[in-house]
Formats: sequence, structure tokens, C-alpha cells
Amino acid sequence: MKPEVLDAAAALGIAIVPIIHHLEQLEGTGIFKHHPELDAGVDPRNAQLHYFKLEHPALREILGKWFTDLARYPSVRAITVWLSEDAGKHQLSDPAKNDFVVEAELMQAALDIARKVKPELRLRLLLTQASYASNDQILAVARPDTQIIYYDGSRTYNSTKAPMMPDNLKRYAAAGGWLGVCPQLIPEWRGVAPWHGGEFVQYRMQEFAAAGVKTLVGYAPPARRYSEYNLEAAAEWSWNPTGRDPRGFAHSYAVRRQRADPSGFAQWAGTLGPAAWDLYGSRVIVHWCYGSSVPSVLDGSFKLGQGVLLQLPDENRLTADEAAAERAREMAIGLGDPQLVRESVAVGSWLNLLHDMLRLSALLPRAKDLSEVQRAEVQRLLASVDKAAGRTARALTEWCAGVDAAVGQTPQGRASDTINCVLDEARDLAAAGEKLGFPDTRKAYRRAKVGSWDTADFDHESPLGRTIEVTDRMGGVGHYEVDFAYTAGLLGLVAQRAALAVQTGDDEQTRQEVSVDEHRSHCGAWNENNLYHLELKEAPEGRRYFLVLRIQGGNPTTPREQRTTHGDIYFRLLEPQP
Repeated sequence: MKPEVLDAAAALGIAIVPIIHHLEQLEGTGIFKHHPELDAGVDPRNAQLHYFKLEHPALREILGKWFTDLARYPSVRAITVWLSEDAGKHQLSDPAKNDFVVEAELMQAALDIARKVKPELRLRLLLTQASYASNDQILAVARPDTQIIYYDGSRTYNSTKAPMMPDNLKRYAAAGGWLGVCPQLIPEWRGVAPWHGGEFVQYRMQEFAAAGVKTLVGYAPPARRYSEYNLEAAAEWSWNPTGRDPRGFAHSYAVRRQRADPSGFAQWAGTLGPAAWDLYGSRVIVHWCYGSSVPSVLDGSFKLGQGVLLQLPDENRLTADEAAAERAREMAIGLGDPQLVRESVAVGSWLNLLHDMLRLSALLPRAKDLSEVQRAEVQRLLASVDKAAGRTARALTEWCAGVDAAVGQTPQGRASDTINCVLDEARDLAAAGEKLGFPDTRKAYRRAKVGSWDTADFDHESPLGRTIEVTDRMGGVGHYEVDFAYTAGLLGLVAQRAALAVQTGDDEQTRQEVSVDEHRSHCGAWNENNLYHLELKEAPEGRRYFLVLRIQGGNPTTPREQRTTHGDIYFRLLEPQP
């Protein structure tokens, strides 16, 4: 631990509580290299997970030394240990014993060693999703001064309106136990999205206070600047859960941020926040990052009050939320804040998308028996889904860029995962519709992979010419975008030129470039000018279309063994903006 960080924290009245991570994730410390006698093997499904012989006396001594080293820092008064996230994988002499009970007892023994240096040192045990079924046993062996923090993957990392705290932990707190909780304070742990969610945060803090919780460990990646409002709200209501209402907090927040119209901002937040809670509380991001709603739309099981519509009990509620998001958008325009406009559009368009999917779910299971009027409605809804997905993705992209520009940070991959999961739903639903006989009229607008590059493609001495046919991705006259997207390697891609060529006959000699964008770009761990724009002014029937690219994989001066580069090339027709 860096003394200067500890000193700076102490000057602000902040006590840093160091953490020892989940045991099965400690291989990176080098512990098995230096102590092979502790090695109980690697998980065959995941090489990142390495298990211990939990009862080996050397492990107690090592942990005792770690605790003691941390205790020697003057400002450290407690140590948090995260219990394992895999159940039953560590080696025990008696298989009937409980891993988590042994872990808890092991940490308490390590604490005893460290208390020879600092008698007042406390232990905090972070429960996990794997320990959930064993939590009563852990509480039974925990000493009175051991502090318990409730964490459990999806149970605490969610934004639903269901109570979070389990009865056994509430009883533990009521009996005098020191209880903490580790919830998410953001829309979804798996994604990145905007949310001024004062109603949600107050609800959670009031629940925690009623349950006897004494400390809050808030989860808010990728960086606090993306969730400033909710984090400050957590500070507000964890300090005073029954204080002012969300509208009063929003007004005070706007005053502190020196907004020109605090009352207008408070009205905007109070209008959009509850609608966003219905959206994010239904856990749409995690559902779509790990799966899809398309199968349920196709079989008619896409229902209100469940799945990604969990917090939407009826269609009136969904319609009211859509209307609230539109009112919020108009308010945001009046406030002159592009970020608030983007947040309003993202929430509203996402709700529009869900509503269209709900309507399709009532029609697509009967696709073969639909009337011509109903078939036309399906065609309209499929196009509407794609437009709503595009609006949502664009608003999310621009909102992230707005945060990045303000604070000089870049969101983690979970931001692009969130955007892509929305686009993927529209793409997959359109593909399913085509199989049922509904042409995909918006295919050209959808960002599609048309090629890729790899280290082996380049001689690294000169730029590479690459020609890719894109006839099946064309949508007539308009502006098209070429997007280079790096995926792996030590070097990115340098592009110099992109052109759109039209071929009138079978011979490539009839191929003629009709639009060119020539500029130097870089695509890799950082992107610079990596989008190319091409305009097609005429689109006669019977033509073939090609992208003609000039690209280079890395820098020729870089040693050959370090010139690895991999990525994909995307192409789409840009939708005309109103």
C-alpha cells in the first residue's frame, strides 16, 4: 500500500480498508510458486481459478503475515476478505466440512496473529453468491466482533424494486451483528448507461437502514464520473434515509453543480428517473448481454411483468413511461444540456424498442396465418424495432463520448457491450423475420462485418490493398460508413484510404471508383479518425459494389515479432438525420 495514498486519505478523514481477494483468484500473487505445498489444483474449466489446501498450516501462517503487514499501517483498522466465489473446490481433509466455514475460521485465526501487533484490528468477511446457501453456518462461527458484508452477484448487483436484504441477515443485525452490504448503484453491473436514479437510490438506502446495515460498499464501474448523481444520492440517503425527497435532492444537486435552472433540472430528473427505473430494474442489459429476447418474441412468451419487462406490469405503465421519457427529452432540450437529451433519448428509445417487441410477440407466433393487414403491421414493427435500436445505440454512444470528453476517461468494454447488445436484438429479430417471410428492409442501415484483417495479411513493408464486395449490404443512394475495429494484437491498424467502386459488368475492368475518402487513421488500443465516409449518388439496377481499401498493419520500424494485429471491418448505410 502506498503511504502517500494512506496519508492523503487520513487528511480527509478517510480510513482505507485493504482487501484480500477471493482465495481461488490469488494465484497471481505468486503464492503457489513459493509454496507449492498449498496447491490443490487449477479449475479445468477456468485456468484463472486456483484452489488451496485450506487446512495446511503454512496457509494460516502466510495469511497471518499478510494481516500483520497490513496492520502495521497506522491508519488501517480493519481488513476485508472476500470469501471464495466457487463452492466446494478447495481441498479439505473431510469432504463433509463446509469450505466457507473453514475459510471464515482461517481468517479469524490470521486475525489473531495480526492482533499481536494491533489488538483493535477488525476482520470484515464479504459473503458471495457461492456462500449464499452457507451463510447461516458462516454467521454461526463468526465471532461477535467479526464484521459481515452481504454481497451476492445477481442478488445485490441489481436495480429491481424487490427487497434485497435476506431475513437471516436482518436477524443477524437485529441481534447486534455488524452488517454491511455491497449493492450496485448503477443501472447494471454488466453495462454502462446513464441514469439519474434518485428514487432507486433512496429506496435502497431506506431498505438498508431498516435492515440494520452499518456500512455501504457501493459498486459503480467503469468510473465514478459516469454515475456521479447516483453516488452522491447514495451519500445523501445513507447519511439520512428519511430526509428530503428525490425532487429536493435533485434541486440541491443542480445548485451545487451551478446549473442555470435547478428547478427545471429537478423536474427533468423526477420525470425520467422513475421511467428509467422500470427499464433498468427489469435487467434488460444483463439479459441481452448473456442471451436474447428474440426467441420469446417468436414463440409469444415475451410478456409484461417478466423477463426484460419485469418492472412493467401492464401496457399502460409502458406507454406512460414512453410518454414520460418524451416529456423529459423536451425538458432537456429546453435546459440546453446535450447529455440530458441523450439520456432521455436512450431511455425513451429503449422503451419504444421493448414496446414494439411486445407487439410483435402477439403476431409472429401466428406468422403463417396473418392477414395482409397484419403482415404489413409486422413489416412496420420490424422496421420500427431497428430504428429504435439505432436511436438507443446512438444516444448511448454520444452520452459515453460526452462523459469521456468532460473527464478525459474512456469507458471499459462494457459500454460497447451495452450498445452492441441493443443492436444485436434488432439484427437477430430482423433475421428471424426474414426466415418467416418478412424482408429485412433495413439491412443496409445495420452495422455489418464485411471483412477482417490479421497479422498474416501484411508484409509490414508497404500498405496493403484490400477489395471487399459489399453488394448485399447496399441500400441505394446515400452516405455509407466504413469502420475499422481492432480486436487484438500488439499493434493497431493504420488505414490511409477507402473508396466505393461500382462494377457494371463481369470483368473487374468495368469497376470504377465513385467515392473516395482519403485520410490517415489509427485503430487499436486508441482510435483516431478510424471512420471513413463514402457517398453513393446514383444506384442503377444490376450493379455490383466493392470497398477498395488501403491499410497497413502496424509500423514497419517495429520488430517483426511485435507486429501482431487483428481486427474487423464494418460497413453500413447512414440513416438520414431529421
